[in-house]
Amino acid sequence: MSEKTVERRGAGHADTPADRDIASRLCALEYFVCQVLTASMPTDPRNAAEIDDLHRRITRDLNAKIAARISGIQGDLAVSELQYGVRRLISLQREMLGLPRRLPP
Repeated sequence: MSEKTVERRGAGHADTPADRDIASRLCALEYFVCQVLTASMPTDPRNAAEIDDLHRRITRDLNAKIAARISGIQGDLAVSELQYGVRRLISLQREMLGLPRRLPP
């Protein structure tokens, strides 16, 4: 399998021991970051709306910042990968907080 195929598939599709090592380390970092952020957030279920608003602001601000700095096909790919990563972290954090993984509309 070519290097470009592995790039397109992302970290979840590791094909070599080095790829699996990197994917494992990335997964551990994602989990750790979410644990730290979750520990710093209020766990009262009544604060779910505030947490939803925070997650929406994070996503909106990130989209605005990266759209202003990156353009072209490579930029579109980088933006979508970054957005996917942020959605993944938010989803994991929401699960740790006992909220639905998906952010309500």
